[in-house]
Amino acid sequence: MADGGHAGSKEKRWNEFQELDQKLQNTFPKFHYKPCVLEEMTTVTQNIHDKLQGSWTLLTRLEAGRKSKEEQNLIAGEQHKIQALEAFVRLPRKSFSRPKALEPVRCRVR
Repeated sequence: MADGGHAGSKEKRWNEFQELDQKLQNTFPKFHYKPCVLEEMTTVTQNIHDKLQGSWTLLTRLEAGRKSKEEQNLIAGEQHKIQALEAFVRLPRKSFSRPKALEPVRCRVR
């Protein structure tokens, strides 16, 4: 008898869950999810990573050599680029890396 009361309650909860799940599933199309969004985000991430690496490499090379007025201006410019990219991604250059999980993702059109 103890199981009879719980079994009915369990079945009722399961039916309520299924109804709520169906309502939730029906709301997904309203968000207009586009599969290509991930691919676009990956491309942006790769571009930012490449720009950070390129600026850092150039900055390191410039700082190692003589520092004429022109080179000092280039150093300041590269430092500014790095700071702008760090502000954009909200991470310092050392913390921003291109995760392997985000490397070439291809959009599947449905």
